[in-house]
Amino acid sequence: FLAFVLHQNQGISLQKSCNETEGLIIGGRALMRQGQFGPARQSLEQALGLARQHGLRLCEAGSLHYLGTVLYFLGDLAGARDQLEQARAIRRELDDRRGEAMSLNNLAGVYHALGDLAQGQTINERSLALRQAIGDRQGEAHALSNLAIIHHAVGNLATSLDYHRQALEYDQAIGDRQGEALVASNLGLLLHDMGDDEAARRHCERALGIRREIGDRSGEGYSLAYLGLALEGMGDWAGAAEAYNQALRLRRELGQAARAIDDLAGLIRVALYRNDVEEALAYTEGILAWIAAQGVGGVEYPLRVYLACADALDAAGQAARTAEILAAADAFLQERAGRISDEATRQSFLGNVPLHRQLRNRLAQNEYAEYT
Repeated sequence: FLAFVLHQNQGISLQKSCNETEGLIIGGRALMRQGQFGPARQSLEQALGLARQHGLRLCEAGSLHYLGTVLYFLGDLAGARDQLEQARAIRRELDDRRGEAMSLNNLAGVYHALGDLAQGQTINERSLALRQAIGDRQGEAHALSNLAIIHHAVGNLATSLDYHRQALEYDQAIGDRQGEALVASNLGLLLHDMGDDEAARRHCERALGIRREIGDRSGEGYSLAYLGLALEGMGDWAGAAEAYNQALRLRRELGQAARAIDDLAGLIRVALYRNDVEEALAYTEGILAWIAAQGVGGVEYPLRVYLACADALDAAGQAARTAEILAAADAFLQERAGRISDEATRQSFLGNVPLHRQLRNRLAQNEYAEYT
């Protein structure tokens, strides 16, 4: 009888620990979606400790998965990769195919951010195959969206557009508002790069409206930043300035210091349009000091940032520093290209991405100015 009572008590204790761990994971996810990444991280780390203490493997995988996602948003890409790799391994061990596909999906995004585009594409194609095998339509849309982002990154713009449209159709069909906002925002960025800024603006505003409606504050920052680019392309500099300032305030509030660098670069471009070289230079000095201390890890578009800083320094008559920044941008681009093993993909990355062509033209202009 005593053994029976002890067994029952152990079962109750384990169930209590399981409920507590799941509660912490749910709480961490909610905090993450609200953009409260510090508290989210604490909640998920606590859940991870409990899961490991009590041998709750599924909860351990869930904690690692969302902890990795939080670290991604905080700009800790190496940490995000490690946590998501652990989550994927556990889910595969437990034959949790849907969970494994989720971790693969997020891992693909991390490898993309790290510049390992080939690995990101390979991982994402595995995620897509898993989603299709288990009939996960929502997950399939997420995988298609990731593939669109990767093809955009290597300069396959038409292919990226096709994947975005498929993903958007899936998300709308199943009523996934968060997925719809993600795709619309990234589609806006792609259309900006394709030169259709009016369509880019419409998609970014649509994404922004949905994200505000559902309380996706981190996503709101991305939509605002991409909207700023579209408005720049349309020549609406006042609107662009407002979008960048809103994104900057939001990202600073959320503790996304690296992402805020992209918004500051947008404000450099606005200041230069207004011929306010002093303001542009002030933003530039702040950015360069931050990069010197932190590097460019977590900055979404380092090349766009480098180019904005180079333009500000050039406008201020600082030719030597302009050349230095352009050289740093070229070194960054070549290092990223060197991670792509496939020659055709590497050449597309270097030659077909609009931002990369812009850097090449800017380097040529600078060399001509120095020669003359």
